[in-house]
Parts: sequence; structure tokens; C-alpha cells
Amino acid sequence: MKVNFTKTECLVTNEQGELLMKGVRSRDNCYLWISKEEDNLSTCYISKEDEVKLWHQKLGHLHLKGMKKAIVKEAIRGLPKLKIDEGSICGECQIGKQTKMSHPKLQHL
Repeated sequence: MKVNFTKTECLVTNEQGELLMKGVRSRDNCYLWISKEEDNLSTCYISKEDEVKLWHQKLGHLHLKGMKKAIVKEAIRGLPKLKIDEGSICGECQIGKQTKMSHPKLQHL
């Protein structure tokens, strides 16, 4: 088995030179490993907007500035580099931010 490190990735090959594993390097010098079988799986395509919503939900409805910060700092393994629009907010978060206000008392009916 042979392990080869470059500036951007790490490749693991067997004696015949076949690729067994591939790791992609992040800013903090950690490697996210992708097996050969996982790399060959069929891909499901979704829109970028749906992907942002999906990650927002996976991260426990994290606020958008927090998601941007996590993307820039590469703080969460597997979190893709998404383009986040400031104006978008999910329905559940809108409901969660609503507050109740008291109604003024009526003098005459």
C-alpha cells in the first residue's frame, strides 16, 4: 500500500497502483476521506437553494451568518461551499421568531 500526500489531497493506492482511498485537505490540514466505492455512487442533483435549506435544517436551523462563518472557516466536515443569500429564511424559523402582542382593551362594544 502506498500513501501519497500533495498540497490538496492524499491518495492511497495498492501494490498494483489502483486507487483505494482519496482524502481532500481542508484549511486546518485535516483530510475528509472518500472511499473508491463512495466516489462511484450515483449522484442526486438538487438546486443550490434546496441544498442551502437542507444544510440549514441539518445544522439545527443555524442562522445564515453562522453558516457563512462555518463555510469560510471550514469548521464542519462535509459542508460544501454554498452561496447563501441573506434574504432567504425558512418557514419554521419565521414562525419561531414571531411574538405575541397583547390586544388593547376596548372601552365600548
